[in-house]
Amino acid sequence: MIYINDIDEFIVSHILKFADDTKIYQVVNSSTAIENLRSDLHNLVAWSNEWQMLFNIDKCKVMHLGYNNPKADYVMDGSVLQCVQARSQDCQNEEANRSSAPSTPLPLEVGPLKSS
Repeated sequence: MIYINDIDEFIVSHILKFADDTKIYQVVNSSTAIENLRSDLHNLVAWSNEWQMLFNIDKCKVMHLGYNNPKADYVMDGSVLQCVQARSQDCQNEEANRSSAPSTPLPLEVGPLKSS
């Protein structure tokens, strides 16, 4: 068993951890907040390299929420993270009514750790 309790030691943002899934989030309403989030991503990569528990960068995503969000770019280990669109509950309900497939909301994710 591997413990990741210290992963948030140098993280300013809110962090959610469960098994191999890590999510960070923060209100981004200034250039300082953008830099804090970028620094947190850098610190997560440094932690993952130190402990040889690398993030699967291809599965790491950014979701911008809110009308006044500056929609900044974020980078992990030299790769710009893909931005995914949030879908409103109304859109999800409308899609569910048109389709028999279940509607699944997108999570806010930094991404899972790669298994060694």
